[in-house]
Amino acid sequence: MVQDVIHLFLGKDKHIIKTKMKRLIDEITDEEDCITSYDLDYVNVSSAISDATTIPFLHKIKVIILKNPKFLTSEKTDISHDLDAFVRYLKRPSETTYLIIDGSGLEMDLKNETYRQVRNYAVINESKELTEIEVKGWIRRQFDLEKVEIDDDALHKIYDYTGNDLTRARNEIDKLLSYANECKTVSMNDVKLLLSKNFENEIFDLIGLLLKKDQERVLSIYFELTKGIQDPMGIISMISKNLRDMLMAGKLVQNGYNQGDISTIMNISPGRAYYLMKDVKTHPLKEIERLVKKFADLDFKIKSGKIDKGIGIEFILLGK
Repeated sequence: MVQDVIHLFLGKDKHIIKTKMKRLIDEITDEEDCITSYDLDYVNVSSAISDATTIPFLHKIKVIILKNPKFLTSEKTDISHDLDAFVRYLKRPSETTYLIIDGSGLEMDLKNETYRQVRNYAVINESKELTEIEVKGWIRRQFDLEKVEIDDDALHKIYDYTGNDLTRARNEIDKLLSYANECKTVSMNDVKLLLSKNFENEIFDLIGLLLKKDQERVLSIYFELTKGIQDPMGIISMISKNLRDMLMAGKLVQNGYNQGDISTIMNISPGRAYYLMKDVKTHPLKEIERLVKKFADLDFKIKSGKIDKGIGIEFILLGK
């Protein structure tokens, strides 16, 4: 008998599944502190099951999300998961716990006995790959939501670059939205600038040099990035965002959180979490915090007309 408190999400595109899972969770609860995620690359499923069987505290229900359930595939895992406890729970789930299994990007093994048990007891939500027309429509809507215009040829270029990978497309769209900032338009030249080169790596290099106070090389990279660009505010927005991410990761490291924790809490990939942790171990947290405040102050002064953006940006890059 299918239980509506257990849900399995399947499909190749992680962004689609993330959206569907959020929609389900919003229907279940609007209280974020009753939602817990377990990354099964790092945690035994028995920990999640123990949590699931515990009566909710201060809430009527709880939501538990299982990420990377690779024991449902033919892949080998580093952890010897307690699958007997998992299957027992499937057969007799708690009425006060919604168990959401995030199988996005994973290829389920039809011969896997645990996967067969999941199919017997869970509501299955399988997402099919979108067509080219659907993906391009989705890309345009992301810009419309932020009231940013995008040229048709620029939109087609994004699709050529990302294909049907909405997670990758979302990352590139976020870059372009940050870059658009004031002008509220995205052209083919903007797309070529940000997507044709590893723009993020250059931003990280610039931040590293800023923290080292190597002003000469900072300005060299900055002027190279702004060649032919009338409004460099998008680059400044991206620097600010990455600095804030570094600061948050640094504070989490200080409080004893590991790579897996940071990936889950900040909703970023484990690889991104790794590099953020590496960066914050290289540079003093106080210096990162100082730059975050300086860029926030610069943004306020520019937008309130207290300082010319060109002068303000060069001042901050020169360490003034």
